[in-house]
Amino acid sequence: LDGSRRSFAGSNISLELGASPVGSLGFLAVSLLSRYLNDFNRSLSEAPELEALLDAIVADADGDRVLGAAALAQNLSFLEFAAADWVSAKLIRLFDWERRAKTALVVWAGFFSTPFLPRFSQAFSRLFVGALKNFASFDQDTQKAIPRLMAACLRLRSDVIDSDWFIAYLQNSTDESRKSLWDCLDELDKGQDQAEENPFDEAWENWMGELIRRRLTGGPNLGEKEWESIVSLIPKLDRFLTEA
Repeated sequence: LDGSRRSFAGSNISLELGASPVGSLGFLAVSLLSRYLNDFNRSLSEAPELEALLDAIVADADGDRVLGAAALAQNLSFLEFAAADWVSAKLIRLFDWERRAKTALVVWAGFFSTPFLPRFSQAFSRLFVGALKNFASFDQDTQKAIPRLMAACLRLRSDVIDSDWFIAYLQNSTDESRKSLWDCLDELDKGQDQAEENPFDEAWENWMGELIRRRLTGGPNLGEKEWESIVSLIPKLDRFLTEA
């Protein structure tokens, strides 16, 4: 990114590109895009200066200035909504561990720090598998964030149990991480219990029972801590487990 001053058409916003830390620049680019969409009802293709800024952040990620791209990854779900073509063409490649592991490590760490789920396109799902196979490469804070995202995925998507990326998580995560996954699922279950006349209660409990059955009957890497977490949940799901 150079130090030139650029203005964004129609927004009355100008930016000294060299004046902001590159990580903050990623968040600023997302904020500008959000304002451009909401205030002016225009697409990214109608804002060449803004697209050039996003392109520059992605290009910098192949060097040593990857924090801007990590900020974009943290806002992936919004960017997929606001600029799906740009994400598919330019941003998604930064998640590819085989392409450049150093970049992917930081970009995935940014992604895992947010509770918002992306669209699970075929390309993203394949890259997700690659990230989870490298679970041990992430720092402790990122490893702690992954189970909560996994729990959200499991709660909202019925096809997760059989997905390649969930299997990759089970095979490569730590016993402590998988224990945290069940703790997160238990929190979601408590939320279900507190909801009045929730029509999804039975479906949720059936689904939880199925996941427990799979983990206890041959699932990969079942460790002591995960086992204890699962056992603590069984009384709540006894009817569904005994019917199996």
